[in-house]
Formats: sequence, structure tokens, C-alpha cells
Amino acid sequence: MSDTDDLLPWLRAQIAGTERSAIEALGAGATWVVRYDDEDHSLIGGTPDFDVAETIGNLADLFAAHIVRHDPRAVLAQCEAHTAILDLYDLVIDRASIDLKDDDGVLLTHPIARRRMRDVVKRLALTYQHCPGYQEAWRP
Repeated sequence: MSDTDDLLPWLRAQIAGTERSAIEALGAGATWVVRYDDEDHSLIGGTPDFDVAETIGNLADLFAAHIVRHDPRAVLAQCEAHTAILDLYDLVIDRASIDLKDDDGVLLTHPIARRRMRDVVKRLALTYQHCPGYQEAWRP
């Protein structure tokens, strides 16, 4: 049993949960931008029923930029990239595809490639280490 056997389903579940939240926010019509005035940094956005600028008022530059970077569209792109990494991991680790090569002819199923992909997946899991179920044994 590999040390990533439990990690993969847990990690896919975390990504799926993040994706669901982003889709819900996107469906609510939430968009976010930062308005920069001379000395004023405010977050503008929300939904038709919730104007975050009126509700929260001016935010520090740090908070506004952070919220904008987590716009649902950006989060969905991040989830797609994380899922693609896990799909590649599955492809590389699958021992049935022993002669699998990439477009440049590099053997993807070489033991070193497998070891590196395990390292990549463990590092990817660090993104979700604050979520329930993360195990310290997965830490790279």
C-alpha cells in the first residue's frame, strides 16, 4: 500500500468541494474588482443583492487584492489545474502503461518519474493541509 493511497481520494474530494463553492459563487453572479483611488483601496463586487463595497466599506489593499485573487473564475481554473496534476499522477503511476511516453519521448513510467510525481502530489496536498482529514504522514 502506497503512502498516497488515502491521499488521492481525500485530495480529489477537497478539490471537488472547492470547485462546488466556486460554482455556487459564480452562479450567484459574484465578480470582484479592486478600485484604487489616490489613498483609497476598496473592493467592489458581490451579487445583485449584496454590494460588498457598501457593506464592508474601504478595505486595506492587502485584503481587497486577496479577495479578488479568489474570484470564483480564478478558483475554478486552479481546481482544473489541480485535477489535471492528479490525472497525470494516475497516468504515471498506472503500472499497466509501462511504456507510456510523453510528446517528447520521455518515459513517464520510469521509477524516478513515479517518485517525482508522488512528491508533486504531496506538495499539492499542502494547499489543503488546513482542511479536516489531512494527515501529517502525507507531508513531503
